[in-house]
Amino acid sequence: MTYNLYPHQEMMVEWMSERRAKGLDYGGIFAETGTGKSLTVLDFAMSQGFKRILVLSPPSSLDATWRQEVDRFTYYNPITLSGPVKKRIETLRDIYTHENVVVATNYEALINPQFLGALCNSKFDVVFADESTFFKNPKIRKSKRTKAMYELAKYIPCRYAMSGTPAPNGMQDYFSQMRFLSPDILGDNYYKFETEYFYKSGFQGYELNITPENEKKMLEKIREHSVTVRKQDVLKDLPDNTNIIMHYHLTAKEEKAYNQMKKDFLIPFESGDVTAGQAATQLLKLRQVTSSFIYDEDKSVVKIEKKMGKIAVLDEIRDKVGRDEKIIVWVSFRHEGETIAKHLGTQYFSDMSEKKRNETLDEFQNGSLKYLVAHRKSLGYSVTLTSCNTNVCFSIDYDHLVHSQSIARVYRNGQKRKTFNYFILGKDTVDEAVYNTLQGKGDAADFMAEFLKE
Repeated sequence: MTYNLYPHQEMMVEWMSERRAKGLDYGGIFAETGTGKSLTVLDFAMSQGFKRILVLSPPSSLDATWRQEVDRFTYYNPITLSGPVKKRIETLRDIYTHENVVVATNYEALINPQFLGALCNSKFDVVFADESTFFKNPKIRKSKRTKAMYELAKYIPCRYAMSGTPAPNGMQDYFSQMRFLSPDILGDNYYKFETEYFYKSGFQGYELNITPENEKKMLEKIREHSVTVRKQDVLKDLPDNTNIIMHYHLTAKEEKAYNQMKKDFLIPFESGDVTAGQAATQLLKLRQVTSSFIYDEDKSVVKIEKKMGKIAVLDEIRDKVGRDEKIIVWVSFRHEGETIAKHLGTQYFSDMSEKKRNETLDEFQNGSLKYLVAHRKSLGYSVTLTSCNTNVCFSIDYDHLVHSQSIARVYRNGQKRKTFNYFILGKDTVDEAVYNTLQGKGDAADFMAEFLKE
C-alpha cells in the first residue's frame, strides 16, 4: 500500500481538501490521461475518511484501472457491479451496511430505473464520475444517462467529475458535467444556458458558436470549481513510456462463441500434450473472436456481431487523448484494419501501394493526417513517427520482437513528448494471456500451450 504522490497529484488532493473544508463538496478534476487521476482521488478519499465510495466509469476501465488501483494502493474493498440488473441490485443490498468499500459500475447501467434507485438509496459518501464526458449530452430529453446522473447527484453529498478532455466537441459539453456537480455553476436549464452563452448559425441554426467574451466568462466560472493538469506541464513527473490497459467485455454472443471454440480446441489434445505449433493455430482463432469475427476455412470473414465492439473502446481512447491528437492503431488481422480504417475515415495502411504508403507516412509525420491503421509487420521497422505519441494496440500477438518494434515507431529518438500505449484487451480472454506474455518476455509458445490447458 506504500506509494508516493507526484507534486501535481499532491496539488490536486490539496485543492479538493481545501474546497471541502469550505463546504464545497464537489469539483472537476480535469487532468489529462496518464497524470494519475484515479490514485489522486483515492488518496483524497482516504484522507477524508470516506467509507462508501461510488465510481462510475466506462466498462473498459472498471477492472483495468479502478479495481487494480484500489487493490494496490488502498485499504478499501473493491466491488464491481456487473452482469444482470437483478444481480447488481442484490449485491448492493448485500453490502448496504459495509464500510471501506469502493463500488464501481458503468454509466450505461444507470438508465435502468430499478438499478438507479438502488444506487440512490445506498448511502454513498462520494461519487467519482470517471471520463465524465460519457454523460456530456445536455439535452436530458434525449439522454437517459444524463438524466440519471442528475438524479444520482441529489443523493450523494460529494461529487467529482473526472476527465482529461472535458469538452471534446465544444464548450457546450461542459454544461451537463457542471450541472452534475452543482446547478450554481452554469445553471440547471440547458436551453437557458445555450441562450446566454451561444449564438446559432449554419443550416437551420444547428451550429452553435460562442464569442470570445462569452467563452472567457464561462471558463472563469468553470475554473472556479475545477482543477486542470496537462501532461506538458508535468512532464518531469511522468514516466517516459506508459502502458494503459482498456478492457472490452465480450457480448453474450461473443462469449458463447469464445467458450465453445476454446472447448472444441481442447478435445484433440485431451490425451496428450498441446504442442506449441498447435496452440498457436488454435489461439489465432480465439484472438479473432475477441474482435467479434473469425475467418472460416475459405478465409472469408464470419461476423459474430454486426458491429465490432472494441471500436467503442477505441473511440473512448480518442476522447481521452483528444480528437485532434494523432494516433497509430495496430492490428493483427486485415478485417480489423479495414473495419477500423473505414470507421476513422482513412485507408488501411497495409492495403496501400508502396508509393501510397510513402506518401501516407510523410503526411502523418509532417502533415495533418491524424490516424494511421496498420498491421505491425507492414510498419514495424525503420520508420520514425514521432509526431505522434499514442499507440493503440487494438489486438496483439505474442511475437515480442514485432510488438516492441511497432511501439518503437513512436517511442524513439526524436520523440519530445511522453508516449502512451493503449492495449484493448478482451476481459478474461486470451488477450490478457498474450499481454502478460509480452510484458514478461517469456517463452510465448509454451505459455500459450499452457493457456489452452487451463
